Amino acid sequence: MKRTMKVLAAIAGVFVMLGLSTAGTAGAAGTATVTPNPITVSQGQTSATVTVDYNFGAANTAVFIDICRKPKSDPTFDYTLDCDSGSANAYNGSANGGGSKQYDVFVGHTVGWDLFASGKWGCYPTTGDYEAGFDGFTTCYIRVTQGSVDNQTDAVTVPYTFSKGGTNIPEAPYVVLPVLLAAVTVGGVLYFNRRRQALA
Repeated sequence: MKRTMKVLAAIAGVFVMLGLSTAGTAGAAGTATVTPNPITVSQGQTSATVTVDYNFGAANTAVFIDICRKPKSDPTFDYTLDCDSGSANAYNGSANGGGSKQYDVFVGHTVGWDLFASGKWGCYPTTGDYEAGFDGFTTCYIRVTQGSVDNQTDAVTVPYTFSKGGTNIPEAPYVVLPVLLAAVTVGGVLYFNRRRQALA
């Protein structure tokens, strides 16, 4: 349900971007950072919230953020193929050209792979987490640009990775397991004996 809501929000975001992308690009050099980075996630987590800080210096110019599998510096980079349209968000500009936004990154396959022509790929904590049928990457990129979503001149791509943590339960050493099983067995026997005595 949560992923469905994100897809619907992404579709709405695309329409917003179409409306905002008519603004001209300002051509100002931009900077961007992503916090935290690496992003700590737990087993089965499908999204995480990061803070994207940016500054382009162009006043009142719309800003666009999306997720890509390649950096802008890659000579084969094409934002229409390498960035996920389903994760794209558009924001109003500020008076000084800077801003800070809370932004959701997907963990696993892209948000819009089944709705947009951006291919079957995803961003994963480790290679062992790759989903069958998807191209997997352990380093992905948040792309920030201004003026229009296709503005590559001002675009900045920030690499990020995931780190497994959260509420994962570590595996118990094999030496400890027999002790734990014995404790559980003894506890169960004592419990049933007490119940039997209480009912007698």
